[in-house]
Amino acid sequence: MLHVGGLLPWVTWGIMVFQISFPFLVHSPWYNRYTRALALTGGLMMHLGFLVLMDVGSLPYLCMIYLTLIVPDAAWMAPS
Repeated sequence: MLHVGGLLPWVTWGIMVFQISFPFLVHSPWYNRYTRALALTGGLMMHLGFLVLMDVGSLPYLCMIYLTLIVPDAAWMAPS
């Protein structure tokens, strides 16, 4: 990781800011459809990064499964 040493603090702070803002994005009263999609996409990308770059066992798999709980009902329904 020494070759990306200057990038590492920015990524670390970015992950912390995203994790703090995640509940606010999911429960936002304004543009909830878009903020929830942003939270879902960010969470999925973050846990995919954990899966690829870190050895944390089955945690990323479980977290990605739990992310399906914030998918709105309309996304699961087939169009009529």
